[in-house]
Amino acid sequence: LLSEGYFVIGTSHKNSTKATELRKNPNFRGVDLDISSLASIEEFAQSLKGDDIYALVNCAGIVKFEGKTNEEDFQIWNETIAVNLSSNFYLAKLLTNNLAHNGRFVMISSTDSYYGGSVTASYAVSKAGINSLTKSLSLLFRDKKVRVNSIAPGWVSTPMIEGNSQSFYD
Repeated sequence: LLSEGYFVIGTSHKNSTKATELRKNPNFRGVDLDISSLASIEEFAQSLKGDDIYALVNCAGIVKFEGKTNEEDFQIWNETIAVNLSSNFYLAKLLTNNLAHNGRFVMISSTDSYYGGSVTASYAVSKAGINSLTKSLSLLFRDKKVRVNSIAPGWVSTPMIEGNSQSFYD
């Protein structure tokens, strides 16, 4: 989008090298955002001061592997649902007035939403929730004609899942 001349607001919670590089582009505004925190999302929404947003793409997501202890699994569940699912609902509700007529709202689901996961139940459930939320938000935004989509890629080798054996991908 930047290479096509669009103005982009990018959010990150960890000041990555990529975010630092993007901040050098005059068409990019970087914002620190804890996507798991309603208060942080509210602060972000207020910072937009009524600016129109044509497209909102939330590609934040986490996966943590369960199975050590119930206590840890419950913590993973809560964190995963907050980041992967609740954040989309909060963004939609808090930015409803900012989304332009005929705009776009895109979320990232996963093929795990269709198959589940023995050690990634919270991840699979959070992504299945996105599939349902896509339909619900389409109804919420119907009067503004905002197109709501979710994209469901399979596993992609990223730093988030590094260290897993090849059998994990098979």
